[in-house]
Amino acid sequence: MFGQLLRRLKGRETDAAALYAAIVAQARQPAFYTTPGAPDTIMGRYQMIALHVILVLDRLLALREQAAAGGVPADERRARDLARALQEAMFDSMDAALREVGVSDPAMPKRMEKLVSLFYGQSKNCRAALALLPADEHGAHEALRDMLERNIFSGMEDAVSVPGAAALADYVMRAHAVLARHSLDDLAAGQLSWPAISCGGNEKRGPS
Repeated sequence: MFGQLLRRLKGRETDAAALYAAIVAQARQPAFYTTPGAPDTIMGRYQMIALHVILVLDRLLALREQAAAGGVPADERRARDLARALQEAMFDSMDAALREVGVSDPAMPKRMEKLVSLFYGQSKNCRAALALLPADEHGAHEALRDMLERNIFSGMEDAVSVPGAAALADYVMRAHAVLARHSLDDLAAGQLSWPAISCGGNEKRGPS
């Protein structure tokens, strides 16, 4: 029994690793960082990864709720565990990245606390905006744009932040619609499709 439990846990870690790798590959697409685009900094890249993680977590929550309503406890647990492991993979990755750039052990807890706080704040606001869909697309877009201006584009000039946040808000809404067609098996295998990336009037297709 203990061996079976270890194998299940190992499987969840593998699923989360594949899923996180697919998310990072998309979040690092150069089109996101062209003008007007997200800042190509450690924080900017972290927030773009976090945004994509939030989108996938939103889909996992929907799948978990569907499984619960349909009386499929195994899938409910699977979606819950994958969501938890995905968040852990993201925070572990950021911990390693900060250490690589020289953040000391004494400073690490405060830096990670800030990143975790930013993530949950961004997650709350993003999911509240997405909850307006499909009834209020305009309201959802406005809420997403405001959230992105405060987070990813914070401190940038209006000439960059306003069009950049609007374009990224449009992308988030389209990504939400695309991910809604993904099954739990798709996510566990890291098989993600994404919409075109619109930045500065150009469109580039993300990996499928």
